[in-house]
Amino acid sequence: MMHDAKQERQTYRGHRMPSVGLGTFRVSEEDAYHSCTCALEAGYTHIDTAQLYENERAVGNAVAQFNKRAGGAADVWVTTKVWQTNFGYNPLIASVQASLKALGMKQVSLLLLHCPPDAPLRAETWRAMEDVLNVGYAKEIGVSNYGIHHLKELLLTCTMPPAVNQVEVHPWCARAELVNFCQSKGIVVTAYSPLAKGRFLRDPTLVNIASEHVKSPAQVLVRYALQRGMVALPKSENRARIAQNGRVWDFELTDDEMARLNALDRGAVTGWDPTTWA
Repeated sequence: MMHDAKQERQTYRGHRMPSVGLGTFRVSEEDAYHSCTCALEAGYTHIDTAQLYENERAVGNAVAQFNKRAGGAADVWVTTKVWQTNFGYNPLIASVQASLKALGMKQVSLLLLHCPPDAPLRAETWRAMEDVLNVGYAKEIGVSNYGIHHLKELLLTCTMPPAVNQVEVHPWCARAELVNFCQSKGIVVTAYSPLAKGRFLRDPTLVNIASEHVKSPAQVLVRYALQRGMVALPKSENRARIAQNGRVWDFELTDDEMARLNALDRGAVTGWDPTTWA
């Protein structure tokens, strides 16, 4: 399934999610403030954090300070994720309240489960997510690192389906079946590690395509995710590269180039892969 790249992806509940955001995994509090500020000044309107990253306070401060400089007119999409030690009804609610306090926000744009809970906790954990939505702690709720079997189980039992599934996706880990399944169910796919942690930036196919467009390999990888209908979360702590990674709207990959990139798929996961969990 091929999609036109769009600057926003609309969730089935009608919220418009910016298609390029800044990832902050393994970024310290101090560096997260700097990176987020650089991204916001470069035109990003989407920041991704998590309880696990221990930088929610810095992300919130960066957004608040940028909004203050903008006269309160900035509209920044902020995603955070509930870590697995906080799964279960009461622990999840308490952890979300703590995340909001750290972020300095009354509501996040999107709240995700960071990975699939163990089977005995799944029903009550998702019920807590639905209540988070109902009380207004989040505009949208979703999941991360869910495989098709996890999603099928959730969709059979939930009252409010997940708006998003955030998973590692790039040409070397294309996850065609999972991406197609999500999109067929109206679930927005967000690609984390769309640059594959930089491991394949010298791949000859990628370098050749980047050269043809006079773009960086990283820009091509972000554009690849966008043209597959996904949201992309490139990560960098360098001001120039952050800005460059967001400049992806003035070129288009051809069908042949997309096919050449898809042909690189080898199931190369660069981090963990809970999509395979039982």
